[in-house]
Amino acid sequence: MPNDSPSPRPEDWMIYPGVRQAVRICALAFCAGIVLTVLHHLLMPVLFHLPGSAAWSVPAALLVEIATIISLSVLVAWGARALLASRGNYVTRTLSFLMVFPALYAALLLLSSSPAVVRLTAADTVLETTFLLAAATAFFSLPYIKGYPVAWRKRFLAWAILAACYALQGAVIVLLMSLWMNQVAKAPQFLPGILMALSCALELALCFFSVLLAWTLYRCVPLIVSMPEKNDPRFPEEKK
Repeated sequence: MPNDSPSPRPEDWMIYPGVRQAVRICALAFCAGIVLTVLHHLLMPVLFHLPGSAAWSVPAALLVEIATIISLSVLVAWGARALLASRGNYVTRTLSFLMVFPALYAALLLLSSSPAVVRLTAADTVLETTFLLAAATAFFSLPYIKGYPVAWRKRFLAWAILAACYALQGAVIVLLMSLWMNQVAKAPQFLPGILMALSCALELALCFFSVLLAWTLYRCVPLIVSMPEKNDPRFPEEKK
């Protein structure tokens, strides 16, 4: 009996049902993970004064951050390969490959015998590194996503800027405090409060745009991977 089904197109591999469901699961995991991570950071002063809260809040925060790191790494690595395909460049392909390492390190934190507080501190550093790699990948990907709606591209750019700021905020705060201490004999008491407020505002903004992007990816993943005909998606190995 002849097979009348159409031959698969080069871009069909990106929208297999299994791949689509995996991307949606990662999008939901990242959405929930970033919300819970930011919520834990904001409530940390309150949890610190609650007796016995560290016994459950630290392990829970560790698991949430590990899930956030792994899901974000998968989404960025998949997006750089699938959405850009052959239209990307060496930088985007290299960055997408580097996203594997934060995910592996986060998975190894589950097997570590170190105290949960130590592993949570390491997870915070890995999360910042993951956001920095994701932001770099996003910036280098901007020239190749012109086929998508303008609103999506602006939202994507805003998220990339916030992700880069979040990844670098620790170093910037330390630098500002050091410079201020060198210029002034005694730092004013309100300076740490201002820096903390700015950090909280940055995390809330990053959380908001992360939820928007993750929810858009969850709802529109079939459209996202097949819409930009100008980019002509192909297998990376396909010969033109």
